This record gives sequence, C-alpha cells and structure tokens, in this order.
Amino acid sequence: MLSDLARLLMSLLSTDIVALDRDLFIRKVHMLAIGIANKKAFNW
Repeated sequence: MLSDLARLLMSLLSTDIVALDRDLFIRKVHMLAIGIANKKAFNW
C-alpha cells in the first residue's frame, strides 16, 4: 500500500509541478489524506 501511495504522490507532484498549481496540489494531497484515513477506518 505504501508503494502505491508513493507512486500516486509522485504522479501528483510531477503533474502539478508542470502545472505550477500549488493550491491544487495541496487540495489533492488533502483529499488523498482524507481518503487514506477513511480507508483505514473502514478496514477495522
């Protein structure tokens, strides 16, 4: 799971560095963190 997260983060980083849209990147990371938290909550 950690490698998937790292790969997803890298893809987000590369696309947003090209787009130079830091606000969008921060929003994506925030949504990603919420998604991971929800997934962990449902796994219990």
